[in-house]
Amino acid sequence: MTAETDKNQEDRNLVQEILKGDEQAFTALLEKYQDLVFSLVYRMLQHYEDARDVSQDVFIKIYSMLPKYKPVGKFYSWLYCLTINLVRDHVRTRSYKRKLKEVAHDREYSSLQYRSLNPHQSFFNKETRSTLETLVASLPQKQREVFILHYFHQISLNEITTITGFSLSNVKVLLHRARKILLQQPKAAQLKEVCHEL
Repeated sequence: MTAETDKNQEDRNLVQEILKGDEQAFTALLEKYQDLVFSLVYRMLQHYEDARDVSQDVFIKIYSMLPKYKPVGKFYSWLYCLTINLVRDHVRTRSYKRKLKEVAHDREYSSLQYRSLNPHQSFFNKETRSTLETLVASLPQKQREVFILHYFHQISLNEITTITGFSLSNVKVLLHRARKILLQQPKAAQLKEVCHEL
């Protein structure tokens, strides 16, 4: 059994226990994924309070939808899909448009573990991290979604198609355009040493 298979089986076991009414199993699922969900939502919205609210909504939605969950694919892909859809709903309903100059990095978020683009590099320095967050925040929403999923969360292109509903060719085009935009930015040069894939 691979680590990935073990993770999937562990998630499925937790889901089964939750459906039997085990509240501790839901707490375990929450603790396992809450930071990951929050980091994704925060990077999409760039606002701490909104990210916290949407993250809470994600787990409320998960709890209500678990009876309909079919463990065919990976649980976390389903979780990412719910998260992305709730972020999109939030953006639509709040007419949520943020200009680059309005992006502020909340101090509360800085204490969370930063998942780097390069899995061999545990943390970026503060300046590089701030630059990267700002540049990614400036991307159009669809490009930002696929970029964050692929580079920050190490999700494969095929899984991104499942999560976002975009075709594989569209995902590739969006990633290409995102990389192109980022590398055209004046501050992009300092990222190249830590993000070889760009």
